[in-house]
Amino acid sequence: MNDPEPTVIIENDIKKKVLLEKVSSTNCGSCPLAQYEVGLLHDSLGDDLIYMSHYLFGPLNHAHTDYLLEKINKTYFTPLAFIDRADNGEGTVFFQTFAWEDEIKAGLMTAATIGIEIKSIVSDNKAQISIVLKNEGLESETNRLHVFLIEKIVVGEGKDYDQKNYGNEDPDHPYYGRGEFIEGFEHKNIIRERISAADGNKITWVEGEAKADFALSFIPASGKFASDYSLVAFVADGEVPISGTIINAQRVNLGENITMFD
Repeated sequence: MNDPEPTVIIENDIKKKVLLEKVSSTNCGSCPLAQYEVGLLHDSLGDDLIYMSHYLFGPLNHAHTDYLLEKINKTYFTPLAFIDRADNGEGTVFFQTFAWEDEIKAGLMTAATIGIEIKSIVSDNKAQISIVLKNEGLESETNRLHVFLIEKIVVGEGKDYDQKNYGNEDPDHPYYGRGEFIEGFEHKNIIRERISAADGNKITWVEGEAKADFALSFIPASGKFASDYSLVAFVADGEVPISGTIINAQRVNLGENITMFD
């Protein structure tokens, strides 16, 4: 009797990353602690965790946040987060802060079937962005590419930027003694531009690969540079709230490049 053929295991070097989308507002007293907790998770997990912030009101708000929350059409409060826009069968799920770490780590344990490579050049107030996708799973006509421009840190003056703080009188709170409203609060990873279409750009796979190019007018805020911004790209399967679960995500500083293996 012939021995059975040995099993061949194909190694996949594509980097799997998880996207956390935090929903916040400046009048939310629990939101400073939530941002602090995300920072701790990022310190622990490194660039395997990508996050961007949806603000509900004021100059930190982007119209895409309103569009997304209207589509999801669920009752919510802040702070909450989407994590890879997970879907429990009844639409996209909001996760409370206590569940973030376990959900992120579970996401990082899944295989990365789609790789995302980003190249970007900034010159003469314009950004040229090139994205290459590689699919090592099942190609789907419902796959969509989303791309956003993110401002890493925003500090402003006045009520639209001062952050309400429930931890002012709690000695164990990271913002103890900073006031009921924190002046000079650093709001992080703010959506500044939706570069792709509202529901993402439909991906046309050709032999497991796809490409997309974008041109963006780019004038940084006063005193800032391209390095103060980043690009976040992700591939989702379908649209929220029916599906829209994120398969993989990638982040790079504006003006820099990153491969799907980094």
